[in-house]
Amino acid sequence: MACPEGFRAFVDANLTGLGVWLSSQDAGFLHVGHPDWSLPPDAIDEVWLDFVGGCGWGVIMRDKMIRRRPRERAMLEKHRMTAVVIATRRNMDFAQQQNLVREYWDVLDDTLRGGRAGLFHLTTSGIRLMEAF
Repeated sequence: MACPEGFRAFVDANLTGLGVWLSSQDAGFLHVGHPDWSLPPDAIDEVWLDFVGGCGWGVIMRDKMIRRRPRERAMLEKHRMTAVVIATRRNMDFAQQQNLVREYWDVLDDTLRGGRAGLFHLTTSGIRLMEAF
C-alpha cells in the first residue's frame, strides 16, 4: 500500500473529531475517514502504526498505556516515530482537546516536524518527552 504524499502526522481514531479539525486547519494531518486514508477504520493498532511509521509520519493519540503494550511500542521503535499522547488527568471533550492543541500549537507542530523519535505527552502544562527511542 502506497503512502499518500503531503502528510506529516496521523491522528488516531479515538481522536477523530480532533483529526478532522486539524486536517481542516493544516493539510499535513490525516485521520480515519480522510479521503486519503486507506486502512479500515477498525485496523488494529500495530497495523496502522506500522503503516504510519513506514510513511515517516508522526502520530497524535490518546493511549497513555502504549508504553506498556509490546506490539504497539515495537512499531514506534521500529520506525523511530514521533508519538504525541494527549495525556491529561481527565478525559477531554472535543472543545477541550481543540483548546489544548491551540494553546500548544507551536511546540506541537515543531515536535511533529522535528522528527525526534520518542514518546511525548501533551498535557495542560505543555509537551514533554517521556521516552526517546
